[in-house]
Amino acid sequence: MKALSIFVIVSILGTTFVSVALADECPMVCPLLYSPICAQDVSGSRITYGNKCEYEADSCRNPSRGLRFIKTGIAFVSVALAAKCPTTCPILYSPICAEDVTGTRITYDTKCQYEAESCRNPSQGLRFIKTGECSEL
Repeated sequence: MKALSIFVIVSILGTTFVSVALADECPMVCPLLYSPICAQDVSGSRITYGNKCEYEADSCRNPSRGLRFIKTGIAFVSVALAAKCPTTCPILYSPICAEDVTGTRITYDTKCQYEAESCRNPSQGLRFIKTGECSEL
């Protein structure tokens, strides 16, 4: 039986957020701090995450993607494309499962995050699979 853990973290900037997760599982909530991280998956696609926590959460939930840190900052995206992509998404955790061109299933926290990732990284060829986490398949 897994124990429920609740963590309350106060940052040095005074921002408070709560992360609720089952022990031995991936984080479900990350701070709303925009500090972009560029990572690359096994297919060579570069992905921009809003912050290190989002990168680590995706790496944890989708280990088959083989994500690796590339640099601090955004992955290269054309200015015209970036202008069309969503830049902020709601905090509400409402996961969806998608699949990339390699057949790797990826859980996104929200439909908005899935759409933003599809827009910023079209070479991934993301397609919607179902509402809910991929692990529930």
